[in-house]
Amino acid sequence: MEASREVRRRRILEALERSGGNRTVAARILGVSYRTLLNHIRELGLQGGRGS
Repeated sequence: MEASREVRRRRILEALERSGGNRTVAARILGVSYRTLLNHIRELGLQGGRGS
């Protein structure tokens, strides 16, 4: 299951890069809700910036 976690992490980081760090836009790119994206960010330890 570690491989799927890494894939999810890379996809999130790529979406955040494409969106210029805008989490709302990144969620849209990924096709998930903003809340789901925040949950994944916390779960994967990707917190940074506002609200961390």
